[in-house]
Amino acid sequence: AKGSRCVIADIQEKLGEELAAKYGPSKAIFVKTNVTDEDSVRNLIKTAKETFGRIDVLVNSAGIAVFNHIFAKATTKDLFMKVMTINVLGTFLCSKIFAEEARKQEPVGEKKERGVIINVSSIAAQEAPKGSVVYGTSKGAINGMTLPLARDLGKLGIRVVTIAPSTFE
Repeated sequence: AKGSRCVIADIQEKLGEELAAKYGPSKAIFVKTNVTDEDSVRNLIKTAKETFGRIDVLVNSAGIAVFNHIFAKATTKDLFMKVMTINVLGTFLCSKIFAEEARKQEPVGEKKERGVIINVSSIAAQEAPKGSVVYGTSKGAINGMTLPLARDLGKLGIRVVTIAPSTFE
C-alpha cells in the first residue's frame, strides 16, 4: 500500500541492510533475525512495533529450499531437520509471537482487524517434483498449519492465509 512501512528480517545482515537502505529509514528498517530462535523473533516483533507503532502484517517467507533425491548422500536426517526447523518452526514461532502482540492492538477498519499473517508455502507442497521430499514436506506442513492458526486467531481479528507460488526471484 502507498503508506506502508516494512521491517526486513533476515539472518543475512549485509543483504538486509542494503535492501532497507534502498527505501530509507522512514519506510524500511532491517532487523537481523534467526526465525528459529524465540528471543530473536521477539526482538524482531518488539523492534517493529516500537519503530512503527503497529504491526499489521507478517509475511512468513524465511526458508531454505533443497532438492535432493531421497537416496542422495546429502539427504540426511540432519538436512531434513534443518529444513523443517527453518521452514516450519520458523513459521510457527513468527506467527505465534506476532499474534501475541497483534491481539493487544486496537482493531481497525469495518472488519475490526488486528493483523494478517501470510505464510509462503510452495506449489511443491501439492505438486512436488522428483527430489523435493524434504522441501515439499516442509511446505506441506506450513499448509497444514494455516487453517488451525486461522481458526485460533480469527476470533481475535487476525487473519491467516497461505500463498503457494512456484519458483521466483
